[in-house]
Amino acid sequence: MIHSIKVKNYFSIGGEVNLNFDAKEGGITAPELYLDAPLGRKTTKIAFIGGPNASGKTSILRALSFVKKIITEPLTAKDPSRLDYMRFLGNDPKKESSIEVCFSIDTKRIYDYKVVFTFRRILEEQLDITEKVEKRSSTTNVFKRKWENDKYVVNIANSIPNIKKIIGIGDLLDTENNRCNSFIAVTSNMDSINGILREVSIFWDNLVTNVSPLTVNDSVSMNAHRVLEKYREGSPIKEKAKSLLKEMDIGYESFFEFKGPGDDSPVAYGIRHVYPKSGVFDILSPVESTGTQRLISIIDDIATALLVEKGGVAILDDMDAFIHPDLYEKLVNYFMSPSLNKNNTQLILCSHNYTTLNELDKQQIFLAERNDAGETEAWRLDEVEGVQARDNFYARYMAGAYGAVPREDR
Repeated sequence: MIHSIKVKNYFSIGGEVNLNFDAKEGGITAPELYLDAPLGRKTTKIAFIGGPNASGKTSILRALSFVKKIITEPLTAKDPSRLDYMRFLGNDPKKESSIEVCFSIDTKRIYDYKVVFTFRRILEEQLDITEKVEKRSSTTNVFKRKWENDKYVVNIANSIPNIKKIIGIGDLLDTENNRCNSFIAVTSNMDSINGILREVSIFWDNLVTNVSPLTVNDSVSMNAHRVLEKYREGSPIKEKAKSLLKEMDIGYESFFEFKGPGDDSPVAYGIRHVYPKSGVFDILSPVESTGTQRLISIIDDIATALLVEKGGVAILDDMDAFIHPDLYEKLVNYFMSPSLNKNNTQLILCSHNYTTLNELDKQQIFLAERNDAGETEAWRLDEVEGVQARDNFYARYMAGAYGAVPREDR
């Protein structure tokens, strides 16, 4: 699960944004929506990020998606040039960007991963582990790389002996393909089977997100097509996704494949619908409603996240987009319900459907807006002075009591 994230000089984020998903002691009013975490922590199962359009909500989620990208999918030689567009608008391209994520994989350790970079290279990267030793907690460094005097200085702990043996690791990290890649992406396959780096890589590989880290997100239609193509080729979550779609009241019966005449005809996919009075009829996905296409892709993300055995993480942007409010509530409930979310998958979402606020407590609600310099600022609701646990969060947010609403003075 994700415990916190700090982001600086990244897309709409100029100064540091720091979101903490761990609860304060005694501040929990919805205990069923929190998870037991290492070192006696309680971490929210649901984190809602709201705010007006262009407030920077997606920038926060994109930072998590970027960490997943560099840890699990090594960048190609063409990708680093895109990093120039990730800095805050107007900042010097040589100015550093940074992301720090605190997360846990099991009930024993807290991992702290930090990366500092420009569009030319990673300047600093490290992974620390905090765990309980007897009656106190102790933090140790697993690895650290730092760009100093035109070379990487690398420190590697004895806890990853296979990696520590690698000769010339600094030169390996300074190759064209690796300058913008995580140390974990470069070395995790060389780690022992149950090694720390491999476990970290698996955790981030299992994290599900619909946010593209480097480019514009694909269209709704393209995402739906990709999902149906994946199901045709075989997918372990196909049956789970089908069962969720059947609950959506769209007449869904099954998926089908269509290929036109001729060897060069492309393959198309669609949904077979069944209604009591009209019988069976097929609709290709490109001509389905936008809402149905969106349901196909979002349910694929949800089914994938819910089936992660040790508890996954879902990072979902615009979760309510093109979807009826009743269906949106049902989708969020998949994560809230202990019987449906048996693996305790964590959901961090952005949405403009604020009815969810009354299902959460003030430590699970985060708001974002841009200041007069155009920089994203974000805060947890319990940081707002005067907020009471008994408040109607939805009504007070819509009335502008907490900020992060569209302003007419800009």
